[in-house]
Order: sequence, then structure tokens, then C-alpha cells
Amino acid sequence: YLDLSRNYLTGSIPTAFGSLDKLRVLMLGSNYLNGTVPASFGKLNRLKLLDLEFNFLSGRLSPQQLCPAGNVLQAAYLRANNFTGSLNMTACRRLEIADIQENGFVGPLPVGQQNRQLKVLRARLNGFSGTISLRIWELPQLMLFDV
Repeated sequence: YLDLSRNYLTGSIPTAFGSLDKLRVLMLGSNYLNGTVPASFGKLNRLKLLDLEFNFLSGRLSPQQLCPAGNVLQAAYLRANNFTGSLNMTACRRLEIADIQENGFVGPLPVGQQNRQLKVLRARLNGFSGTISLRIWELPQLMLFDV
């Protein structure tokens, strides 16, 4: 458990965080962090909660960074950064909360039928496009869908 949120941290996220292979909770929200999310995050396969919201992070996020093989990620708070590109969270099969609003994500919505545990999706104020599949309403746990 590492909570460094609500401080005045600046600079980029250290690559060494990726070597904390037993880490279950990483909270870096509400700081002044910039740069990209290190590729080493792909090693955090025990991470259940990732909070990066309200920073100045940028770049693309790969499925391997968010949901590496064996991942147990349940909550991703990525709100209010400068992330860009398409986002695919379908590999995050245990994901319950995805707060990805206020970024520069584009393409189709990043969740699908594979996200059977999804309860909350907040994705407004991005550049998502395309149609919303009616199958999204078949997700058994979905309570909040804000796009």
C-alpha cells in the first residue's frame, strides 16, 4: 500500500515503482506529476487500485500497463490528466471502477463484455467515438454509465 496522494510531488513517476511487485494499492492522485506512465507498470500484476487522477500525466496507456497477465485491477482512477490515444481495458476482467474522464482518449469506448465486474464507468470529456453497443447494458454489475 503506497499513498502519496494530495502532496506537491512534481516530476515523472519513477520507473522503480514497477519493481514493487507485491504492491496492491498505488495512490498518486492530486499531485503535479507529469510525463508518461512507465512501461514497468506492466509488472504490477497484484495491483488492485491505481489512482493517478488530477495530475499532468500524458501519453498513451497500453493494456499491458494497466492490466498485465494475471492482473487483479479493480479500480482505475485516471481522471483529469492529458492521456491520449485509444484505450483498451477489456483485459481488466476484474475491473469494477473506471474513472477515465477529462483526458484526450479517442476511439471506441474502452470496455466491453469481458468487463463483467464493471460497476462504474465515467468517461465523459474525452474524444471517444462510434456507437455504444447495446451489449453494454448486459453487464450485470453496471450501476453508473457516464459518457
